[in-house]
Amino acid sequence: MHRREFIKWLSASGLLTMCGRSGEARSSRFPHGKKPTHLNVLDVSSIDDYHQKVSLTCLQGLANRVQPRLYLVHTRADHFWLEVYQQTFATKVTMIDSPSECFETFQRDIKGIVLYDPAFPHSLNLANMVASQEDLLPVDIHQESLVTGFWSVGDWDVVTPAKNVYSAYTWALENLQPQCHDSLIAQCCVHHPHWPTSTYANRDYIMAHKIFCVDLSTSERDKKDYNLVKEIYQSYAPGAIVMGWHCIRDKEHEAIALSSEYGHYGLCSLHTPNLTVHSAFQFEPETQFQQRECPDTEVKDKVYIAFMATDGDATWFMHNLINTDWADPLHGAFKYNWGFLPLAYDLMPATVKYYMENRLDNDYFVAGPSGATYTYPHLHPDPVPFLSMSDDYMKKCGLTTVHMTNWNDRNWWQEADIDFLPLLCQTMPHTRGFVRGMGESAFEENYYGGCKPLIFCGEGIHSNSDVTQTLRDFIDANPVRPLFIYCLVNHTVSLERTRRALETLQDRDIEPVHVDELLALIEKAHTQGKIGEQLYPEKKGLRQILAREAHQAWPGFYADLLLFGAQFSGGEKAFAKAVKETPTGLEPFRAADILAFQTIWHSMKLVKLSLEAIGIYVNHKPTAVKQFMSEYGHLDSAEIIPMLQNLWQQWHSTIPDWSKASEQAEQLITVAGEINKEVFI
Repeated sequence: MHRREFIKWLSASGLLTMCGRSGEARSSRFPHGKKPTHLNVLDVSSIDDYHQKVSLTCLQGLANRVQPRLYLVHTRADHFWLEVYQQTFATKVTMIDSPSECFETFQRDIKGIVLYDPAFPHSLNLANMVASQEDLLPVDIHQESLVTGFWSVGDWDVVTPAKNVYSAYTWALENLQPQCHDSLIAQCCVHHPHWPTSTYANRDYIMAHKIFCVDLSTSERDKKDYNLVKEIYQSYAPGAIVMGWHCIRDKEHEAIALSSEYGHYGLCSLHTPNLTVHSAFQFEPETQFQQRECPDTEVKDKVYIAFMATDGDATWFMHNLINTDWADPLHGAFKYNWGFLPLAYDLMPATVKYYMENRLDNDYFVAGPSGATYTYPHLHPDPVPFLSMSDDYMKKCGLTTVHMTNWNDRNWWQEADIDFLPLLCQTMPHTRGFVRGMGESAFEENYYGGCKPLIFCGEGIHSNSDVTQTLRDFIDANPVRPLFIYCLVNHTVSLERTRRALETLQDRDIEPVHVDELLALIEKAHTQGKIGEQLYPEKKGLRQILAREAHQAWPGFYADLLLFGAQFSGGEKAFAKAVKETPTGLEPFRAADILAFQTIWHSMKLVKLSLEAIGIYVNHKPTAVKQFMSEYGHLDSAEIIPMLQNLWQQWHSTIPDWSKASEQAEQLITVAGEINKEVFI
């Protein structure tokens, strides 16, 4: 809280008008500075102190606000892009040897420092916002001596309000947010060393463009956080972009779903430094790229697989791809599909230019979930603006297919089963077709023979998958030929692992194809009568795989459930102590809320595994509860399952009681034990 009259000062200085758009071109969705001609470069890869790197990154934001002049090297990827800028744009470079030299070089850009205290981690986000609006440098309270030769402490005290996370961000929403950028929000984790504090690398961009930044949970478990995030999102017009990433206390699907409900878009920008520099190399108006035309291929009786690398919707993937699969010697050895972030056209134009101009014949780019950037369009109050924008940005980037995700983890395990295809066809006319599914299932509907094909991920390759066995099992369970598989591959799975699987399975007559080819082949096969209305019509083998995987997953789940029982059996205080020792308890919480929430989510997994174990595929959670009661209603404690589902539907109008919550948790463990004996032993 400022020691002076904050609002009075803002009015006098003219900062009550909307700011954060220095150098912004009207055609870009992201503010940016002028294209740099000269960059001072500091290598920070050997700096171990997290808070020192935070300060250097914030300094970079102020130095680069009008025109980028400072570039920080964290990894090999930063070296690579710096070389691209030197070679492609003739950008001159001067090396800076130390942080002190960096402070001296940009001393005049900073008016003073604002101290934050890592013991009260949210003070960092408050310091970030205050500093961006007053040209100050956020500094760890324990490292003031490092900068005292350059600047003095100003009149700000952000530590005191940050001791209470909710009053801190409520105060910031009232007093700082009106001066922040009106269509950008940042979720920046402050709980170093917990993941995902790598979002600190975004702080140059946040500083430069005065972006409101928080670290709040979007999980419905954390009701105070959840409601405050809703209040923040409601203060922005639909179409705001939420950069950074979700915090340590919630999950990806929760974060993206909540922003989607307000018509906002997610932007996963973990591990992405130098955004103030990347965003400054803007394209000339009307610049467009193009991939090759989709080949007209004869449909043969073989197995067609489109391998698709995940996380292409993320800025870090665009930034770091050069260091992983793109640099693999096997890159280009067989047809492969890469996720691509269309909004990088505005935020990281040089990456778009590089990939499009250096792709090989076997490379094919697909817009990542769910179009222009990561969101769940079906949850938007009005999905049309996002879908139309996605079509426009895909056309600019030369993308003709898109992975369209409509997740709603609250009530569905897979994609929400909704009639969304007609709207996609209407709003995305330049798109050849759509794929979907952040998980995988051969039981979900596939649509073809209509306006445009919409295909679900049939099989997926995870970081711990036996790639060969996974593909063999799926192919053998589907004897109909031709067979078409859209296969998501986790970004941690190397091209080498996929290549070995293809070589091992040569007798299965597999042909890797691009996503657009897969969609075209499916349409042609349907027209020719080679496939019917079901892409995977024979379910017997698929149900066997479903049951086998449920049996494999059950022991781990049951062990976790028993551990959960041990945690709450000691009473409320002991449970609260155990929770506080995990990232879940970093903020204030009610033990009864945590217990009830965890019990509900354990019940959902129990329902799923117990039904899949007998070959019943489920997706919609309320419907699955009814199926569960049909199969397991005879068990003594089975009634706890619909009771917990009812509690979930009334979650925000209910205040769980510890005694009742622990009783329900005990009942859940009891029914799990009964199912364990009846089905899994």
